[in-house]
Amino acid sequence: AARSYFAANLPSQLKGAIEFFDLAKFNSAASLQDNILFGKIATGQAGGSTKIGELLRQILDELQLRDMVLKVGLDFQVGTGGSRLSPPDRQKLALARALIKRPALLILDQTTAVLDPQAQDKLLESVLQTRKGRAVVWVLNRADLAHRFDQVLVMERGRLVDHGPYAQLASRDGGPLNLLLNAGKKSA
Repeated sequence: AARSYFAANLPSQLKGAIEFFDLAKFNSAASLQDNILFGKIATGQAGGSTKIGELLRQILDELQLRDMVLKVGLDFQVGTGGSRLSPPDRQKLALARALIKRPALLILDQTTAVLDPQAQDKLLESVLQTRKGRAVVWVLNRADLAHRFDQVLVMERGRLVDHGPYAQLASRDGGPLNLLLNAGKKSA
């Protein structure tokens, strides 16, 4: 409440001098670690730094970001909107932030689209393994990745055109999923 009050009552000449944390964007005044965590680790919590460090390492390993983070360091300034990070690293970082929150329902929209196919496969598998037993809704950029999900919804122009288990949908000759799978093979 104090932060909100402070931000709302900041004199107009200081509005651009302070950058507040916003869950929807990177904070250019903060380090990579602070951007991943949405803030700083509270020093008043016994063992908090250790627990957060372990969780951070686990997520970075699962998303294959550890090498990049070790290279630049957790104190690396990410730049405005993460501009100093590559698009794949920016995407992976956003995913890491979502996974750290451990939501009951994780919704991802073409999260792996900026990655090469092999990296897409690894990341998808890692996230699904991490989320085992918890709900994941994933808008895929490749129809062939749908086989990893219990239920598949096929959308066309914002409308649901088919749904069901992958095997059932893929076996339908001329069905929407089958058409998408075949279109992917022709363009590959």
